[in-house]
Amino acid sequence: MAFVRFFVSTCVCVAEKLGPIVSLQRSFHLTRGSAWRIFGLLAIVVAAVVLLALIAVAVVFGVAGSLPAVSDGSPSVSVAVVLLFLVALPLQFLLNAFVVVLATTTYIDLRRASEGFTPDDIARIFE
Repeated sequence: MAFVRFFVSTCVCVAEKLGPIVSLQRSFHLTRGSAWRIFGLLAIVVAAVVLLALIAVAVVFGVAGSLPAVSDGSPSVSVAVVLLFLVALPLQFLLNAFVVVLATTTYIDLRRASEGFTPDDIARIFE
């Protein structure tokens, strides 16, 4: 559960201009009472990523299986690996962006719930 309690620490560090240790402490404080909700969000994200990865692997190896065979009669594994890389890389970029957005919106929601954080407060972060 430690990861869940520290999930918004990067947002805290950037938005509140705190050092790493203080950001971890602040994140731990902000997530108090919301750890299970955050854990549920992360569990849904992980389940969706695993599902997408399984679909990507199935599609890539299905495509590779339909390619002409190499001399020993088996499908070209190297083609499948290259195709998998070309599918996995954009998915990884999207996942990373999604997790950052999820952490940011979670941080804003936690601040709003505990401190009455407003959209004007959000705008002041980027001034």
